[in-house]
Amino acid sequence: MRSRNVRLRRLVMSSMIGVVGAALVGVAYRAELMSYVTNTHQGLSALYATYQENKQLKKIANLAGIRAIRMWQTETDIAELNKAKAAKKQLPATYAYKVARIADAAADTIQLDLGSLDGVKQNDAVLSLDQYFVGMVTAVEKHSATVGLLNTESYMTNKGIAIRAENKASTFGIAEYDANAERLAIKKIPPDALIKKGDVIETLGGDTSRYRPGLKIGTAASIEVSPMGLSSEATLEIPEFPTSHDVFVFIIAGP
Repeated sequence: MRSRNVRLRRLVMSSMIGVVGAALVGVAYRAELMSYVTNTHQGLSALYATYQENKQLKKIANLAGIRAIRMWQTETDIAELNKAKAAKKQLPATYAYKVARIADAAADTIQLDLGSLDGVKQNDAVLSLDQYFVGMVTAVEKHSATVGLLNTESYMTNKGIAIRAENKASTFGIAEYDANAERLAIKKIPPDALIKKGDVIETLGGDTSRYRPGLKIGTAASIEVSPMGLSSEATLEIPEFPTSHDVFVFIIAGP
């Protein structure tokens, strides 16, 4: 009987130890789980704080970049306006001209910020601030104008510009677009009116011409006899336009 009671007590004690052990394991698991959740929450909070900080830094950097761009644009505008002021003094006094900003540029046209309300008209000539003839106004709206660029096939197709060498009244030729070379060339130079390499080429003008006389186009780069042998031809070097530095142009009223 006594040994039976001993076994019973041992069984009860063993059961109690198992229950207590299981409880302790459960408590430890819950504590570990709570610690994991707490650490995860803290980690996510720190990550979100870092994200917000980076977002704010990015915003500050973007604003600084915008300010830098605006400052560069302002400095460029001032430099170009000073250049226009200096170039203005060299334009013939007979020119009626305006200074316009290039609002947009494409492969064969540019858009200007002046239009019909500013007195701009179709067939007005456009000069770079370096005083090169770069295009003609082809379309006009109230507040804007489209300019066809001289050294492009789209503008020069089926067109020819009578030219001469600067300070050489006896010279003559026709500036046309050479589709094979993809550039302007001087055609139909008479044997007795030869243009030489290095000559500055300008518009001839005339009573029936849409182009004013004396507009500088470029420089004769090379001369060769035409395939038929009856006249000469010349390649024409023209300054690149527009470049990233070109902000303003002169609009010259038509003849």
